[in-house]
Amino acid sequence: MRILQVLSSLGAGGAERFAVDLSNELSKNNDVYILTWINSGNANFYREQICNRVHQIKLDAKDTFLSKIVLVFTILKVIFKIKPNAVHAHCKGFPFIIIPSLVYRKPRYFYTVHNIAKYDTKPGISTWIRRIFLNINIHAVTISKICSESFLEYYGYKDYTTIENGCRELHTTKALVEVKKEIDTYRFTKNTKIFVNVARITKEKNQLMLVDVFNKLIEEGKDVVLLIFGYTKAYPELTKKIIERIHYPKRIKVMGTRDNIPDYLHEIDFFCLPSLWEGLPISLLEAGMSGVYPIATPVGGIPDVIKDESWGLLSHDTSMMAFKEQITKALNIKVNRKELSLLYDRFYSMENCAKRYIEIYNGN
Repeated sequence: MRILQVLSSLGAGGAERFAVDLSNELSKNNDVYILTWINSGNANFYREQICNRVHQIKLDAKDTFLSKIVLVFTILKVIFKIKPNAVHAHCKGFPFIIIPSLVYRKPRYFYTVHNIAKYDTKPGISTWIRRIFLNINIHAVTISKICSESFLEYYGYKDYTTIENGCRELHTTKALVEVKKEIDTYRFTKNTKIFVNVARITKEKNQLMLVDVFNKLIEEGKDVVLLIFGYTKAYPELTKKIIERIHYPKRIKVMGTRDNIPDYLHEIDFFCLPSLWEGLPISLLEAGMSGVYPIATPVGGIPDVIKDESWGLLSHDTSMMAFKEQITKALNIKVNRKELSLLYDRFYSMENCAKRYIEIYNGN
């Protein structure tokens, strides 16, 4: 099967991470292409993690109306040329497969809704366009039970398939030795517990509240450290505010992006995700696959993953006190990392996820 994945960039986000991992897995038995049109700076964050089996198509488009019109027809030309069996769009890729789906009907067209439906698009014409074409000839894929329910509520019809996100098999890198040394410098005692948050710094990821939680825990004498990993430049004012809110800079650190997060997951104790809204975060699956016990808020598809305490801890809501309560509870939990890793792998492997996508690409 020939498959074309369409997305604007390979920036440091969960949907981009997913598209790369899905493409790598699908390419084991299929002819897979990834098409992007923003290819500079952070937009290339995951590019080097695309395996050699995947063909890369790098277009160029400026952020102007005319340039986007030209891009639509350039993508149509690419589709005519490679003749894929399936065209699969992610994120900002959706509008650019509408005209191809009308003009060249031979491939099957798909769009993965990577978030709660109302947060996946802007209200107005964008929602109106999706409501039409996701009910005609572009097949929607939702990523969790809760995301599916939000799709039905927001769009008013059931023309979607639910495929829960999967996570690639994680491997440490040659940098692991240095990462271990780095993490050891953050441990004040042999009992220090290190928590990580892996998410771009944005309002919905709620790192500001997370810093407040750890400020309070440290004030209470808890031997904890928080490391915040993620892209910091999209909202510099928010990043600045988060840094200014940190009362204990030796114990709370904004780390920026890393391309070897599995090395850090190998060495730390807990993963925390205090989001205000979500789809089904890849970072959560990566933590679980690595045997790192997660603490998260009950938003989006997260409750579909953290079904009970064998999977992690859920706060009662998104408030500071509710999340702090669960962090405190986690400090008294003894985690069997191997059992946790096997549990997540059994249900959320990218291999199983890719098999489900092949089924729908084939019309099953």
